[in-house]
Amino acid sequence: MAEMEHLTNFQKDNYIHPKAAWDKLRMAGARRQNVYLYAATGYGKTELLHRYLRRRRHIWLSGEGLTVETLQEIALPAEATMVIDDLARVLDPAVRREIVSMLDQPGLWLVLAGRCPLPSCTFRGAFSCPGTCWKSGSSRW
Repeated sequence: MAEMEHLTNFQKDNYIHPKAAWDKLRMAGARRQNVYLYAATGYGKTELLHRYLRRRRHIWLSGEGLTVETLQEIALPAEATMVIDDLARVLDPAVRREIVSMLDQPGLWLVLAGRCPLPSCTFRGAFSCPGTCWKSGSSRW
């Protein structure tokens, strides 16, 4: 079962967050607008999200090994923030469908992070950023 994660021991180092990405996260968070953050491996998506959410209560899940049961067992408060990182590692179509169904869940701010542009075939209409990385019917999205 996923645990609420709250990073209390934040250590400052040389990381400099991209201002444009930070500002867009801040605006989306204020509006509780779902987010899909993507970039190649090593560009700092996870670090950016950890730092942005460091003082906010949130649930952090990795797409690797994620199951429908895990997603359904999470007891969400009335207002919740959930991050699903490593979205490219979600291979089970049932888990993908469950994530899509969560996009419309009232009170849930869903932040998804992955390595390639948003798969429009899976998230049709949920976000304004179309992508073509994953193909419908393949082992990818």
